[in-house]
Amino acid sequence: MQPMLMPLLKEMPSGPAGTRLTERAVHITLFAVACGVYGTVGVFGASIFGTQTESNIMVNDLLPGFRTATLVLYASLLVYLCCGMVTTHYALRASLDLLLVGPDAPFTWTRQIAETLGILSCATTVALLFPTQAEKIFALTGCTAVCLVCYVIPVFIHLAVQRDVQRMQTDECRGAVGTHTVSAATETDAAATRTPDPLREPLLEGTGPDVRAAAAVAACCCSKPAGLLTSESLQARAEDRGSSSRGRPGCSSMRGAVQCVWQSLCRYTLPAAIVVIGVGFSIAGLYVGFLDLMSYLDDGGTEAAGPPPASSASIRA
Repeated sequence: MQPMLMPLLKEMPSGPAGTRLTERAVHITLFAVACGVYGTVGVFGASIFGTQTESNIMVNDLLPGFRTATLVLYASLLVYLCCGMVTTHYALRASLDLLLVGPDAPFTWTRQIAETLGILSCATTVALLFPTQAEKIFALTGCTAVCLVCYVIPVFIHLAVQRDVQRMQTDECRGAVGTHTVSAATETDAAATRTPDPLREPLLEGTGPDVRAAAAVAACCCSKPAGLLTSESLQARAEDRGSSSRGRPGCSSMRGAVQCVWQSLCRYTLPAAIVVIGVGFSIAGLYVGFLDLMSYLDDGGTEAAGPPPASSASIRA
């Protein structure tokens, strides 16, 4: 899901409508597919087979005694793997193309075919070198690339966005009071008469400088109704927010210090905890996967002796 999200955003309509569609698709994929299907299969599979299965399900005797049903099941798995390869390959090729030539490069079939052949060649080489060790390769890629995609990069983006939003709010609060004039009301009345088009409404921009100024005033004064605030109170609150972001003198009092500490904890501690937990588990998994892969190579490319696959007798028992 994570690699496909960014390429799919380019195909979504712009504005809040596209954001809602993307959010709904992510929720359906996460809760219905990931939690529902994977959770159900994992729980019941572990309860039935236990440790009597290979990590690579393609080398297990899935339906002992039912040769035709086993062939049908393996054919379905092959079709699923082929379809899954197309979606992951698209995301990988889009990222590779962006890294090599940049976002403004024109489309050419030669470059697309070369990138496709390179990706397929690498995947085929790994599959030929480790034909029955897919779980060990997945462990290495999961502990490196997935760790970056799921833990490190999202936290970095979150902190960068929070920093930019705070700087923008501070700048707009300092100049919001002077720009919120009668022209803002005129612009609001004119906008009310127009039919809104949510597909063309930008995500992070207002419809004009006056509207952005009004939003900044509302953000600075959200603790009190706007109708009860005078221009002096607006100016005071804007100046207080601006001075507090520059030198944070508001933290000198006990209440201000507690508030500053709490905001810092909410802003930095939780993202740091997410990174520490994700990277910690990834390092542990990388260590175990690396040892397993080295053991496999030391044995000459043969699987070490382990518990036999599940049989019909063990299933009936």
